[in-house]
Amino acid sequence: MGATPGIATGVLIGVAVEKILYRPLVAKAKGPSFLQVFLTGWTFVLIGNSFGRMIWGSTGYILDTGLPIWHISLGSANLSSDDLIIVSSAWILTIATYLFIRYTALGRSIAAVRSNFEMAQVVGIDPNKIYTIVFALFSFLTAVAGVFQIIKFLVVPDAGDQPIYYAFVAVFIAGVSGGVFRFATVGLLIGIISNIVTYRLDVKFSPVFVFGILFIVVALLPYLQKIKISIIKSIIRPSDLHFKTSRM
Repeated sequence: MGATPGIATGVLIGVAVEKILYRPLVAKAKGPSFLQVFLTGWTFVLIGNSFGRMIWGSTGYILDTGLPIWHISLGSANLSSDDLIIVSSAWILTIATYLFIRYTALGRSIAAVRSNFEMAQVVGIDPNKIYTIVFALFSFLTAVAGVFQIIKFLVVPDAGDQPIYYAFVAVFIAGVSGGVFRFATVGLLIGIISNIVTYRLDVKFSPVFVFGILFIVVALLPYLQKIKISIIKSIIRPSDLHFKTSRM
């Protein structure tokens, strides 16, 4: 329960950032821009980290949840009760987010704005309202993820830096128009790769491999698009399309 004020504060800060920073950018660009949003958000994160160090310093603190901790062994892996709570809660929130986007009227409005900004306005959806709701929702999810992070590791001002790096890589690889489960799957794979590299080599090599994957994807993306277009053209040939005309 002690995390509730922190999560609520995170939601309020997220909504404030959307209204004060992101909305003017979207209005100036006449539409959402992923790069602008990311760079603005990352600048805000750096400022927040510096401000946190000024107030609390760089010393790490252990968060005591007050819950009993027990461990189970699966082969050579040793899992704690905190690990199981974090994993199960993450998937519960992922499924809940998917159901919300897929089956509620508000969720469908969010999907409409994401898919076609101009058409959503034509049918009467207010993008500004949707942006505020989305930032509130995902600020909540980010705050919960932050609680998981400091439960697993330490409470430090830059505790969220590496997860943000990896989240950026996951969003870029999955595509900004990807679905909830695509993001979750890509994020899971990145986490698995990061942990394998940490276990087999060293923790300092983990970011190198993760961003190496991003570099490979960016380098291969034009070729993958060409292959995709070639496959579509081979499946649907112009000679297979027949148009019938009739006189009125």
